[in-house]
Amino acid sequence: MDKNTIIAKVAQEPEDRLLLAKIWDKHSQMERRGVPASTGFLSPREQHLAEAMLRTAGICSGYAFDGGYGEAERKVLSFLPDWAEDGGELILLAPGVRAFGENEEMDQMTRRYGYTGRDRILELYRQGAFEGRLMSAAHLIQGSSDGRFTITYATRPENLSREAVEGVGYRWADYEETARRYNPMTLREGWNTLPDGEEIYFVGTPALGLWKAE
Repeated sequence: MDKNTIIAKVAQEPEDRLLLAKIWDKHSQMERRGVPASTGFLSPREQHLAEAMLRTAGICSGYAFDGGYGEAERKVLSFLPDWAEDGGELILLAPGVRAFGENEEMDQMTRRYGYTGRDRILELYRQGAFEGRLMSAAHLIQGSSDGRFTITYATRPENLSREAVEGVGYRWADYEETARRYNPMTLREGWNTLPDGEEIYFVGTPALGLWKAE
């Protein structure tokens, strides 16, 4: 069955069609770009519809619902590519990055608490460590792989040092050395096979997949 047939089969109300189409597009985005993609928060009913659509489409793995804590009713639906589930490595080429997060406060919070996983950050938040700064806690949760895969930041050490990167829980690599192996000027979008046989998935402009206005 195609997309429209599956959505029509699952939808109960006219507005369900738009919701399910957006969720389907998130899954397609993940498959097309090879990077995780997530919905907004879904109600229990919307979660049920989403799961029914995925089952009908024969999609039985590669996604997860998460509300940030165990008792949450509203949850985000995240779609994960294979590399994000099987111990892969995400390498970020970041020659111009000088700080963590988009402002000084976020940078300070990141250096203090690190990308140390959802459970630890939530516990710190409950203890008042973030003084009510929910966005700072959310940034640290979203920036952690929770042990599913490793994250390597390839920076110029004069901009962001090895000590700073490793201090927040990421691996560090020298940008110039890394870019010689994974040259962003010669790699093509999607799958590439390097001369030594290593297979990588290259995303030249990841922000387009992670920050898209709707």
